[in-house]
Amino acid sequence: SNAGKYKLHTLFAGDPSDPPLVLIHGHSMNSSFWYRNIDEFVKMGYYVIAFDLLGWGRSDRPEFTKGTVEDCLTFFVGSFNAWRITLELTSFSIVSHSIGAYVAYEYARLYPKTVKRLTMLCPAAIEKRVTLYRAVYFTLTPQVSLMLLKEGATVPLPCK
Repeated sequence: SNAGKYKLHTLFAGDPSDPPLVLIHGHSMNSSFWYRNIDEFVKMGYYVIAFDLLGWGRSDRPEFTKGTVEDCLTFFVGSFNAWRITLELTSFSIVSHSIGAYVAYEYARLYPKTVKRLTMLCPAAIEKRVTLYRAVYFTLTPQVSLMLLKEGATVPLPCK
C-alpha cells in the first residue's frame, strides 16, 4: 500500500466490514511476526491489517540521512499516517510490539481521534521516570522477596 511516495508491504485478513485492527511489528522484524496471531484476531471479529514499517521487511527502504529523534518520528509516524490515509482508515485499534509500540504511541498522541484502542507489547523507547527505590523493588524476583521475608526483613510495598 502507498505511504506517500513510498510503498509499505501490507497483509490483509478477514472481512473488510469488521472493525480494523492494525498490527505494528518491532525492531528488525516484519509483519510476519504476527503470523501466529492473525487467525485468532480474525476469529475475534477483526479485519486485520499488518504492515512492514518503512525500511523493514518488504517495504521500501529509503536512505535515512537525518539524526534527531524528531527526524526518526517523522520518518516512521509520518509514513504510517500517509499509509493510513491511503487505506482510508478513520478509526481503528492497534496492537504493537517493541519499536512498533513506540511508533503507535507517538501516532496516537498526534492523532488520538483515529485510535480506538492501543495495545503496546514490550514498548521500546517510552520513558517513565521512577524513584530508585521503586526501580530496585520491581527488579527483585519473587524468590528474592520471599527470601528476604523469611529472614525477617520487611519489604514494604511502594506507594509511587
